Amino acid sequence: MLKEDLAMIKLAFPRTLEFPPAKRQYETGDLITFSNAWPSQLGILPGHTYKVVWRADVPYDLSYIIGTADYKDVNISDNTQNNPTNPQYENLYPYGTQNTIYQILLGFKPGNYMCHLYMPYDQWILGLEFTNMVPNDANMSNPRLQYIGSIKPEDSPHYDPRLTIVTVYNMAPFYLRYLTDSGVTGDAEKCITNMIINHCQLVDVTAGLPGVNPQGQNVIMPLTQEQKNRNLIRYVTELSFRTRGPV
Repeated sequence: MLKEDLAMIKLAFPRTLEFPPAKRQYETGDLITFSNAWPSQLGILPGHTYKVVWRADVPYDLSYIIGTADYKDVNISDNTQNNPTNPQYENLYPYGTQNTIYQILLGFKPGNYMCHLYMPYDQWILGLEFTNMVPNDANMSNPRLQYIGSIKPEDSPHYDPRLTIVTVYNMAPFYLRYLTDSGVTGDAEKCITNMIINHCQLVDVTAGLPGVNPQGQNVIMPLTQEQKNRNLIRYVTELSFRTRGPV
């Protein structure tokens, strides 16, 4: 079986070969592995392999009216330090639970707007090497550079969501920045994101899976390398040139 490397953040652009469409959602019985780059203080352990033992799809929409040539930052974290129902947070992280993940599929309704990704705040994920070719605050008003690293509705449409984000307990805040285009007709644009949150409960199977040895005995069989790498989730520092840097 081919490895399904969805990563923590995955955008399967239909028009490129570099991001081929991959498995969209984890199913019960799937094995997933978190790379060693994940921080150790989260609801999962870096380098460990887990089995999905339960899952449910939960629909949820984000909707904002944003003025022409303006932007809005949306924090999808759960504000673990204070009140988990604080309206400044979308609370799309598992809260107070271990071995639980949210795999979030995001699809955008049509409109003259775009979305940028940051983790944590103002730390861009998709950008280029030259200093100014990044989606920083200064470039949000630049009619050319505001498109650097942008995800537009046609890239991940609501009827075929291609942007996937995996969140776990106590992860650093993740931000969606909605930016309206200067060509918006009227004074504002309604930005709607349809989401399917794949709520998964996991069991750590790093030690192996139940099996039967050649002698017919029930034993714990070590995982193969193919099983470990089948659904590898890489951390954001491995996905962004800003943190990864050149080889």
